[in-house]
Amino acid sequence: MTASSALLSLARHAAIKLAQDTGRRIAAVLPRARGEWRGALTARAEGRGWRVANGAADPCRLYVSEVGLEYAFGNDFWSDGGSIPRPVQGAKHLRLKPDSFPRAYFLHDFLYARATAHVREPGGKWVQVPVTRLEADTLLYCGLVAEGATALEARLIFRAVRLFGEKAWKAHRKAAEPRQVQKSPPKRKKRRSHVH
Repeated sequence: MTASSALLSLARHAAIKLAQDTGRRIAAVLPRARGEWRGALTARAEGRGWRVANGAADPCRLYVSEVGLEYAFGNDFWSDGGSIPRPVQGAKHLRLKPDSFPRAYFLHDFLYARATAHVREPGGKWVQVPVTRLEADTLLYCGLVAEGATALEARLIFRAVRLFGEKAWKAHRKAAEPRQVQKSPPKRKKRRSHVH
């Protein structure tokens, strides 16, 4: 076994351990989620979202202390940020806007689009590992907490993506190029005016 295949095996094992699809495991992981955001990233407004550029030398990444690994997203992709329904965005005392926790939302969008993550032990070599929807959602939760979301905010967003994110996950899997990150904003349909 080569060093890179051993690291890949370790990273995959840790990712699976991080998020097993059982209610008890998730309930146990979420309350103690600890981590921190490291590195730099650039995001500029484009259409109804952001063009995300991740630095090559010091990429933006989430360190999850429970598994001792860093998770990063790729470079040059488009993100719509947090897909928060408009009626919920106005909730008092809660930061539930599409741009409230951009790093967590960018990571989640990348994981949904690619179903893979760039993973490494701190200071090690990056390897690409497949992720499940539950793993992507759990990393979103960890990223929200690391970005300063309250426990209530993180749990509400996590539960919302668990309840309503399956359609987006499946749409990405059915896409003609399922491993390609969306490079540009979606085309908007022209609305026809109705004359009464």
